Amino acid sequence: MSGNTCANVFTNGKMTKVYPLPSTSSANLTNSLQDFADDVGIPLLIHSDLAAAVEGRHTDFQKLVRHLRTKMKYTKSGRSNQSHAAEREIGELKKRWRRRTFKKRCPRRVWDFGLVYEGEILSRLSRGRDGRTGMEEITGETTDISDWLDFEFYDTVWVLNRTSMKMDTVDDKRLPAKWLGVLHHVGSDLSYWLLLGSGKIVADECSACDSVRYAG
Repeated sequence: MSGNTCANVFTNGKMTKVYPLPSTSSANLTNSLQDFADDVGIPLLIHSDLAAAVEGRHTDFQKLVRHLRTKMKYTKSGRSNQSHAAEREIGELKKRWRRRTFKKRCPRRVWDFGLVYEGEILSRLSRGRDGRTGMEEITGETTDISDWLDFEFYDTVWVLNRTSMKMDTVDDKRLPAKWLGVLHHVGSDLSYWLLLGSGKIVADECSACDSVRYAG
């Protein structure tokens, strides 16, 4: 629904960030690496396959890698075991998304929002022998999960229809929508992606007037 056909996944086996992309062009992969550096931090090492858009010395991706002073290692063709942490995590992402589509009856066309959501949840789960979350392991700080407690992916919610504020009844001011995840780059805290009944995806925020509420 957003024009995405693939995704770039950054993971160390516990912390996972998913960046949906319209294509696997070098420019799109480069933008996802820049977004990761902005959102999480500059990685010391990237272990990747030998995709032409990634490993070519004169690609935009490699120019950004050199700018960030990040080291690169590559997996030999046909040796997926050399990047087993990433392969295992991607498998877990796919498994969780299949379960989600069955549980919530959500359409496959919202897969990009779904994978982002599952990656964020995995990064906030206590996994491994040390009992630490992936985000805590990377940032060194206790993970804040407040944004992710109110709603679950594809929950039905009521959203305030600001174009109907002059109507008399509360019901006339509300529209049903589907919750697609937390949005950190638009609006204030507690901003969300919402899928309206019309099929349009919008950004809205939970403000003092409780503009987004669970509908059951």
